[in-house]
Amino acid sequence: MLESAKHNGMVTGLVVTSCITHATPATFSAHVVHRDLESEIAVHQIGDYPLGRQVDLMFGGGRCFFLPNSSADSCRTDDRNVSDDAINKFGFNFLSSRKEFDNLKLSRKEYVSLSHKYTHSVFIIIIIIITIIIGLLMTI
Repeated sequence: MLESAKHNGMVTGLVVTSCITHATPATFSAHVVHRDLESEIAVHQIGDYPLGRQVDLMFGGGRCFFLPNSSADSCRTDDRNVSDDAINKFGFNFLSSRKEFDNLKLSRKEYVSLSHKYTHSVFIIIIIIITIIIGLLMTI
């Protein structure tokens, strides 16, 4: 469904209270052989696989799957810095704090991934409000 929307030129997004790489959001944003391959799911979510980027905006937990295993906060088994790839190769803004969000200046062609270190968020209402605001900004 998300791939079809993207193919038809729509802006797409995922907002979750779990890890963004969890099995449920992954069904919309990745193609892997097993739900526990969250490091690979993170790679797919930024667009580094044959279908390319399908998600423009991602809010949720699981930052650790985007950080290299040399980082203290990493969950990855390899040293790939998916966060850096998302920013440098695929044009994402990768935010992990309120201050970074407040300083964000978006144009229609920029993409956002807001992730925090926790696997499940207790701030879903705030995330939904932020999603609505960014959605409105991205239509400008």
